[in-house]
Amino acid sequence: MQKIFKDTNLETLFHFGCKTLETSKDYDQAIKIFAKCVTKDQVNPSFWAQLGLSYMLNRDMSMADECLTTSLHLDPLNIDTNLRIALFLYENGNIQKSINYFNKCLDLDSNNIWALRNLAFIRLQQNFLDKNNLEFFEKVRDKSNNLNKKNIPLVDLNKEHLKNSLNKKLFIINEDGFGDDIMFLRYVSILKFHGFKITLSVHKKIINLLKTCRCFDDIEVNSKFSNESILENDFKTNLISLPYILSEKINFIPNPLPINLKKNKIVLKKNLLKLINPKKYNIGLSWRGNPKHQRDKIRSIPVESFDKIFKKFKNFNFFVIQKNLNSEEVNFLSNFPNVINCDDYLDDFSETAMLVSKMKQIISVDTVLAHISGSLGIPTNLLLPKIPDWRWGFSGSRTHWYPSILILRQNSIDCWDNVLKNLSSNLSKVS
Repeated sequence: MQKIFKDTNLETLFHFGCKTLETSKDYDQAIKIFAKCVTKDQVNPSFWAQLGLSYMLNRDMSMADECLTTSLHLDPLNIDTNLRIALFLYENGNIQKSINYFNKCLDLDSNNIWALRNLAFIRLQQNFLDKNNLEFFEKVRDKSNNLNKKNIPLVDLNKEHLKNSLNKKLFIINEDGFGDDIMFLRYVSILKFHGFKITLSVHKKIINLLKTCRCFDDIEVNSKFSNESILENDFKTNLISLPYILSEKINFIPNPLPINLKKNKIVLKKNLLKLINPKKYNIGLSWRGNPKHQRDKIRSIPVESFDKIFKKFKNFNFFVIQKNLNSEEVNFLSNFPNVINCDDYLDDFSETAMLVSKMKQIISVDTVLAHISGSLGIPTNLLLPKIPDWRWGFSGSRTHWYPSILILRQNSIDCWDNVLKNLSSNLSKVS
C-alpha cells in the first residue's frame, strides 16, 4: 500500500483507488487514495468525481457535494462527473433532478450503459408493473453471472416461446442475492402452468428451503450442473427476466413462495429450541445486511440504535437472526438478557425459516430475512432508508410482494429516529 501511495504514476494510483472502491468497499481507504490524486492534480475532474463518489458511499454527503461541484465546475461535460452527480441526487431523494442528470449523460453518450441502467431502476421503482418499464429494464440490465459467463449456447427464452411451450425444457439461472431468489422464484409456477419442464440453478444454501415448496417437486434444483445436462434444455433465461417475459400473460405480482416447513420435517437444533419460550412474545431481528453490498451503509442500522427497544420491551425475547456478528455487536448484545444470538445455530435457510415460523413477528432491514418472513406470512416490520432498493418503491407502508410486511421508511436521509420511534409504537400495541 505504501508503495502505491509513493508511486508518482497518477494513473496507477487512480486505478488502484477505483479497484479499492469496487472490490473491497473500503471507502475510507478509497477517500485517502483519491485525495492523494487530487493533491497531485487539482484540475482533473475525474479525480474529484471519484473522490466525491467515495465520500457519498461513505455517507459524508457534504464533502461529496463539494467534490462533485468542483468536478462539474472543471468540466461541465465530463460524463463521469454527471453520472456521479445523478447518483448523488438520487441518494438524496432528488429523483427528478437525478433523472435529468442521467438524461444529460445520454445526451453526451446515447449508449452509456450506466445511465441507462440507473434510469431503468428508477422506472421500476416508480411502477414495477408497467410493461414498458419492464421492457426497458430487460434491454439494459446486467445479466452477467458465473453461468452466463460460460456463454451457454441455448436459445434465450422470449415472449413468443410461450405460445408453444408444452414439454419444452427450460434452464433458469439465478442472478443476485438470496432475497432475489425468494422474491422472483414465485414466477416459476406460471411457467410450469404453460407446460415447461424446468431445471433451476440457485444458491446451495437455499435448496433445502425450496424443497419445502411442492411447486418444485418436479423441478430439478441444484447449484451446479454439467455442461451436458445444461445443453439438454431447449431454452435458458435469467430469473429476473421472468416478470418481463410473462408480462403479456399477467398484470399482477404472483403470491409469495408457498413454503411448507412440515413437508420435509425441518427441525431446529435442540439447543436453540430450548431457548424459545412459547409463553414469551418472541421476535426475530436483523439490523444489517451483507457488509460487501455497495449500499450497506444506507440500508443497515447500528445495533446500538436498538438499545431503547431492548430495554423498553424487557418482556419480549429478541432472537438475532443473522450470521457473522462482529465482536463489538456480540459484546453489546450481551448486556441484554432478553436478546438471544442465533448465529451458531443456523447453517441453512430452511433452518432460518423454521425459526422465523416460531416468531410472533420479525423486525428486519432490507435483507433475506424479510423475504423469508414475508413468504411465510409472518408479520414483519421492514425498516427502510428514505431511498431504498428499487423493489420497495419510493413510498407506501405496504408492498404487493408480501402482504404481511409493514414498511417503516426514513423521513430524512441517514436518520433512523422516526423509524425506530414508529417501531417502538408498533411493539407497544402488542406488549
